[in-house]
Amino acid sequence: MGAGMDIPQPFLARVLIDTGATCSCFDPTVVKQLGYEATGVAHILSPSTEGKPVLCLQYDMSITLIHPTLSRTFPNVQVAECEFKEFGIQGLIGRDILKHCLFIFDGQLGGVGGFTLSF
Repeated sequence: MGAGMDIPQPFLARVLIDTGATCSCFDPTVVKQLGYEATGVAHILSPSTEGKPVLCLQYDMSITLIHPTLSRTFPNVQVAECEFKEFGIQGLIGRDILKHCLFIFDGQLGGVGGFTLSF
């Protein structure tokens, strides 16, 4: 959204915390619903790109992490548009957000483990 444009309505998305991702990414369906316009392109390299970087549209967004007792907004985050339908998620939170948080993974909790995210 550029200066003077309406702020889109909030949108709840199912995301994955990805400590290996440099930037946060969202599925095109999320970007379309919010009505954002691309502000650039990003070269994305992931296991699914088989070692070859792919060009993805990039957007400037505000991301809010929500908890029942508090929330935190991260304004002007440059996110990339990536397909996530086959994974059952709508996006991922990368180190661009996590660098402002405390993230602790506890694999000893059994099953897939547990985590704490503080901000």
